[in-house]
Amino acid sequence: MNLYHFYPHIYWQTAVLTINAGANETNEDNGATNYGKIAKAIGDMTHQGVKIALPEITSAAFGFKPDATNDRIIFGLKGMVGIGDEVAQKIVARRPYVSLEDFYHKNTDMGAVALLALVKGGCFDCFGLSRKQAAQQMLACIAADKVEPKQALTFQNFNAMKA
Repeated sequence: MNLYHFYPHIYWQTAVLTINAGANETNEDNGATNYGKIAKAIGDMTHQGVKIALPEITSAAFGFKPDATNDRIIFGLKGMVGIGDEVAQKIVARRPYVSLEDFYHKNTDMGAVALLALVKGGCFDCFGLSRKQAAQQMLACIAADKVEPKQALTFQNFNAMKA
């Protein structure tokens, strides 16, 4: 009740989202994220006029974060589909990021599914990229890092390609 009474309402709304997401970063066993509860809570808050901002890769926290100066809640990395606790903690720990390429080079150990989930979630919009541009750049980074170019072209499998 102190939180609700003495602080701006955005802090209370953030606490509600954090509980619904199970996004307590100090808890060792966060459990599975209940996306249905998060969606319902966000829907209710949006209906009440609360703004929910996309998670920017440069500033989003593990859990939801109040932004009292802009009267909004910054979506937490834990609440994103495809992003687990370990990935969210690595993202926060390896900051700062100055570009999408910088992010990729600091996080080459992340799976492609998590990287593309971040792109789809709008995490790289803060770099002035559209989602399409961000996806293209991310795929280019993954390809440059993980795909070895062919040294020679042979006709070994030519018969299989004819069909």
